[in-house]
Amino acid sequence: ALERGIAALQEELEASEQRVASIESGLREMRRAQDTIEVDLAQYQNQAEELRRQVDDERKGAEDVMEIFQVQEALRAELTALEAQAPPLQHRLAALERELVQAQTGLRSAQ
Repeated sequence: ALERGIAALQEELEASEQRVASIESGLREMRRAQDTIEVDLAQYQNQAEELRRQVDDERKGAEDVMEIFQVQEALRAELTALEAQAPPLQHRLAALERELVQAQTGLRSAQ
């Protein structure tokens, strides 16, 4: 009976040792998986930071383009205003040229 008890305890001990070895093996696998996950996470974080920089660059570029469009619109408005002033100025110039011709003609007559 004693030998059977010892044999049963040895079997139980071997089964416990196998369970411990299995658990330790599972823990090692979990640590490897965790290491892999941490490496992947670091890569994803780096990619996310790079994407943030790209988005910031794109946003800055878009702001620059919008500013250029605003300047173009302001210049168009100014050009339109200047074009509107051109005909009256041309008429005034023509009138001044006629006055100049009349003055020159009068000066020649006076000489």
